[in-house]
Amino acid sequence: MQLEFDFSYPSLFARHPDPIALVDHDGVCLEVNDSFAVYFGVTKEEVMGTNIQLIVGWDQWGDEFPDGERYISQEISRFNRLGRKITEEVVLIPCEGDGVAGAFYLMIRDITEIRSLEESYRAKSEILHLIESNSSDIIAVIDDRGIVRYVSSSYTVIFDRHKSEVVNRNALDYIHPDDLHFVQQRLEESLKGEIYWLPVEFRYLHNNGEWIYLDVRATPVETQNGIGQVTLFLRDISQRKGHEELIHHIAYYDSLTDLPNRHFLYERLEQLLSAHPERLGLLFIDLDGFKQVNDTQGHSAGDQLLQQVSRRLARHLPVNGFLARMGGDEFIVLLDALTNFKQFAQMTLHLFEEPFFIEGRNNSLSTSIGISVYPFHGTSAEELVRTADIALYQAKEKGKNRYSCYESN
Repeated sequence: MQLEFDFSYPSLFARHPDPIALVDHDGVCLEVNDSFAVYFGVTKEEVMGTNIQLIVGWDQWGDEFPDGERYISQEISRFNRLGRKITEEVVLIPCEGDGVAGAFYLMIRDITEIRSLEESYRAKSEILHLIESNSSDIIAVIDDRGIVRYVSSSYTVIFDRHKSEVVNRNALDYIHPDDLHFVQQRLEESLKGEIYWLPVEFRYLHNNGEWIYLDVRATPVETQNGIGQVTLFLRDISQRKGHEELIHHIAYYDSLTDLPNRHFLYERLEQLLSAHPERLGLLFIDLDGFKQVNDTQGHSAGDQLLQQVSRRLARHLPVNGFLARMGGDEFIVLLDALTNFKQFAQMTLHLFEEPFFIEGRNNSLSTSIGISVYPFHGTSAEELVRTADIALYQAKEKGKNRYSCYESN
């Protein structure tokens, strides 16, 4: 028996964008809206009095429909009339109005795209989780006020500090004081939209008090209101920096005395000369009697003697002085205009009045020193070293254990 019904909201039923049907407890259609007819490609006349399952192609309910006395929401997958697999959300709402007892409204919504997006989001979330969990790099997000809003779990692994201790704090916390201004400038530039493809390097505090070298690439994230946040990709480069420092030390420092070597000396001298100083003094120091110690007591004693000499010279070096080992028993000192070159040379001679204790015996040495002065005795590194070497030879000719300023012939 067909039930009579009276819609309380006929306009809402008729104009609703989702397909809606009024179905009795046997699943027979009593009425459908226009959206239903368009959605399934039928006319209202074809639907009226027909079991809804014949129209929609569902078989989830079998021969019997729900009793119509309770709200039901169910997802159904099927192939539509175009042969495309879709997912629909079907909602059954019991009717309580006069004349429709035991019937219910059946509302249908195509949620295929929503479920596809959710699946895509889940897949991307799983990928992101895998990247975050297995990456040795740190991923961080900073808002436009410089506050850390997100940091990956690798932060805890690298810094031995739980990531909760940095989230919602200023991103500049824990950065080395000497790097702070530099990093702040780079962050401000990122918030203006500049992308750093090449890494920016700085030091960051480990929980054990040591400074960890990081490089970071920054990518600004733009919203409708401008740059809303910056995504950072940070990498621990402490091991690499350690290797770089070792290579630099090998290239620039003498392995025996740990003083700057000849290469470092010339580089430093060129830097000083490029600043066009008022005056610059270069002292070429040679040890008198070193060869005898080396020949009679062996190379081990000679090496120890060179180490003691280098330490004694370094202890008495002026604040702005620079000491290097040229090779063998030769050393060079660079002095700025504030130092009295001759007075320092005389003080250096006195340093050698105290003997050097090597392998159970005292060894007395003296030294000869040649002095050249920029710009009077040369304007290049090569000229100054050459004229100081000539002055050293002149000092040795005069009897050693003395200094001599360069004198041209």
